[in-house]
Amino acid sequence: MDDKEKFKLIHKEWEDLPEAEKEIWHKQHREAKERYREELDKYKRTKKEKRDMKKKEDENNNEGDKSEDSIKENQELEKIIKAFKERKEKRKLGKKMSVSHQQAKVKISKFLEIEA
Repeated sequence: MDDKEKFKLIHKEWEDLPEAEKEIWHKQHREAKERYREELDKYKRTKKEKRDMKKKEDENNNEGDKSEDSIKENQELEKIIKAFKERKEKRKLGKKMSVSHQQAKVKISKFLEIEA
């Protein structure tokens, strides 16, 4: 007997069952279906909660990374600012020296003119 013939026999037996007996099977089906939906909802909630917790942990870890990154960025910026200020001071000194140097040249040239 192949599967097709088996299903035909099962179908005939189902058709021959009285409605009261069929109702028992329908009731079991509804209960099983409801149980399945509840378990599926619980599974989805649990899965979503786990995903949300993991997302929150990842965000917290990234915030830690970001704070480390921002600390490094701030340190780099402070170094750049410090270097800029040092260069600015050197330029001021250089200008003062060049002014002094120019004044010295003028004085020397005046001195040389007097002697000449």
